[in-house]
Amino acid sequence: MAPADNSPADRSPMLPTDVVQGVCPYARAFVQAALADTQAAAIVVTTACDQMRHAAGLLADISPRKHNGRCPVFLLNVPSTWRTAAAKRLYRDELKRFGRFLVELGGKSPSPAQLARVMLDHQRARSALRETRERLSGRQFAEAIAALRGQPTPPRDTGGAPPPSGGIPLAIVGGPLLEADYAILDLIEQAGGRLVLNATEGGERTLPADFDRQRIDDDPLRELADAYFTGIPDAFRRPNTELYEWLGREMAARDVRGVLLRRYVWCDIWHAELYKLKQWSPVPVLDTSAFYEDSALREDNAFHDGAGSLAHTAGRIETFMEILK
Repeated sequence: MAPADNSPADRSPMLPTDVVQGVCPYARAFVQAALADTQAAAIVVTTACDQMRHAAGLLADISPRKHNGRCPVFLLNVPSTWRTAAAKRLYRDELKRFGRFLVELGGKSPSPAQLARVMLDHQRARSALRETRERLSGRQFAEAIAALRGQPTPPRDTGGAPPPSGGIPLAIVGGPLLEADYAILDLIEQAGGRLVLNATEGGERTLPADFDRQRIDDDPLRELADAYFTGIPDAFRRPNTELYEWLGREMAARDVRGVLLRRYVWCDIWHAELYKLKQWSPVPVLDTSAFYEDSALREDNAFHDGAGSLAHTAGRIETFMEILK
């Protein structure tokens, strides 16, 4: 079986208004993309936020009718508390439950050696991708990470424009980005910035740290669970101090001079972090909140900031860059 990153497409079929009411833009687009995918054998959703938990409920209700009962939904429980032995054990048990689910779909239970080999294949691909970061633009690197989550293949030359040779080094932090949101990565570079750290949900922040080879040999499943459960810092964690420790290390190592927070106005998790991030950050922070209107979503899925236009976002980024000069 092969994983596929379900990055919401720009032109997924619309859902009825009564179905999507109260659903955040990303969760809504995720549901639409999942229902539009005719090749998927199953849909996997995690409990990292209430909106995605709600999306799983919508999919469980709609998918059997849309896919003629052929595409079940699996909800992977990810505890928000993560420092206790009980939480780690729960996560390992969830991975085992997920494994049984995949076997029921027609997959095969791997031996420890097979699991270790696949883990190392993915690790090599992640290492190769990290080495390309400085040679790729912000958009290219984001697209390469999204592709990597599907198959552990070496990064390919995208053929696009190379990253700017100079520019003010910036970080972008926040939740997941829709495909249309990648435009903000272009705006950063067009305004004279250089994106050196992508700490969004789809960025390098959510790539796990390297595995310990000895622990892989001893117990690959435990090492897999530890790397993903304890090695990926996130705002939904309680406590989420690891997120700020990780940001502090990476921002210092890359000489970051400014931070852009990208969030949807409906996202309670990142909305709650805005004040904390501004108080903590050693460099200026620009909040670029976004919302999606139904009319825009029906036409081109274009995103809108609080003033309702991409041009306004570009202007705010340009002003931010002037402040940093």
